[in-house]
Amino acid sequence: MKALEEDVLSLLKKAQREVLVVAPYIRSESLKRLLCSVSNRVDTKVVTRWKLADLLSGSSDLGVFEIVSSRNIPLFLKQDLHAKLFAADDNCLVGSANVTNTALGNCKNPNLELLVPYSRTSNQIIEFEKRLMDGVIKATSIYRDVLNRLLAKIHALQTDHAVMNIDTLDSISSDWIPQSRNPEELYSVYQGNTDFGRTMLTIMKNELNTFDFIEGLNEDEFNVWISFKLRHSRFVSMVLQQIEQNGPITESDTTQILLKMDVAIKERSPRDILEVLKRWLTYFLSNEYETVSDSIKLIKSHKL
Repeated sequence: MKALEEDVLSLLKKAQREVLVVAPYIRSESLKRLLCSVSNRVDTKVVTRWKLADLLSGSSDLGVFEIVSSRNIPLFLKQDLHAKLFAADDNCLVGSANVTNTALGNCKNPNLELLVPYSRTSNQIIEFEKRLMDGVIKATSIYRDVLNRLLAKIHALQTDHAVMNIDTLDSISSDWIPQSRNPEELYSVYQGNTDFGRTMLTIMKNELNTFDFIEGLNEDEFNVWISFKLRHSRFVSMVLQQIEQNGPITESDTTQILLKMDVAIKERSPRDILEVLKRWLTYFLSNEYETVSDSIKLIKSHKL
């Protein structure tokens, strides 16, 4: 039986305008072979997910970032991604195969997978691609490094025989919105400090429960953990996408995001939520985002 990789390569080689590769699991060696068939003149995008559980199991690897960066190809992350799609101009293949050797048949004992030809101009594919790019995060070298540090910490904990629920490492409540106005104090509460007002302490403990922390983190590791979780909360990912696409984000933009999320924010105003978010992003993602001093806008840091 012909390997599915041959079908994908045949499709991508024909691309004259655009290529889109979508898969939750992507191994760098498999992606490199596929991209070698695509001309540098073709507008190419790759969408995957970077979950700690996937990276720990070896289903995906962070080397993918170097592969796409060497070709100036953007890599987007969508944490709820499950679909697999390979598109070239107006044609595509959809089905079950990830971008791995076992899925594409480039090994002795491949998986039983299926990829079916489909028109990219169909309403189903158009709608899928629209939803696909809603809330994506653009991968950066900074984020890649954050994940490498977390993976090293988790490997060390596993070596020490710590009891860990790997399946919860990537999870965060879909309707979470930051509440604590003092995110810089969270580590102190994590360490057991209760020397705060009752209301403030309750809020910070609730925040910590949301982030489902690994035990025994030092302050630097703690901050890295929050920066990882932040990016994959629904609210923050939508904000970061807005900044990536349109620049500074305003109170009006925040209102629209909250309406789109359809979450109950009780008596909190969009202005208050944005002010709190500014504190979180400029503290935990200080290498990537900074605030405009005389407004409530957020701008992408010039350090990127």
